[in-house]
Amino acid sequence: LSHRADSVFRALEEIEFDGLNPKDYGVAEILKLRETLLANPQKDLSLWADLDILLTNALLKYGAHLLNGKVDPTLLDKSWNFSKRETEKPLFELLISAYETNTLNTFFKALRPQNPLYLNSRKTLKNYTLLQKNGGWQKLVWQGKKTKLEPGDTNVFVFALRNRLAQEGFLDSANYTTDSVYDLPLQAAVAQFQQQ
Repeated sequence: LSHRADSVFRALEEIEFDGLNPKDYGVAEILKLRETLLANPQKDLSLWADLDILLTNALLKYGAHLLNGKVDPTLLDKSWNFSKRETEKPLFELLISAYETNTLNTFFKALRPQNPLYLNSRKTLKNYTLLQKNGGWQKLVWQGKKTKLEPGDTNVFVFALRNRLAQEGFLDSANYTTDSVYDLPLQAAVAQFQQQ
């Protein structure tokens, strides 16, 4: 498969980060067919055509859902007063152009809502999804008689807490240590986490 085709598969990997279900776009079927074609040295043109059709359908559907959502809001509420977002050209023309110029990432980025709340939610979902796929968080288990940490306290729990907050981006590397002391940077990271 070409470099351009790889960009198509990278685009499909982004579907779940937009809060969409990859099953609705046939991603598993597409990936299975891709593996079959890569493993088979014979050129079965009908299977390549099937892959092309499935990919085109998935990408157009994904683009349309990014642009205007999966559900027509007027079906949920007749008084919905937001107009649909439009593109300057039909979606399929924009998709072809993006594929030919190897700019699929830019194409989908432009179709996404640009609302900061949406973009932050997408970023958070992507981070948590990738974290979960890489084994998730270390379980935090309290050990000790005290029920509350105070600055300066030492506990093996602190090390796990420090790792967890660093993984989630609440504790930067400049304030990251491997010790088990509940220090001021860690206390600030806990407070930031609690405000989220």
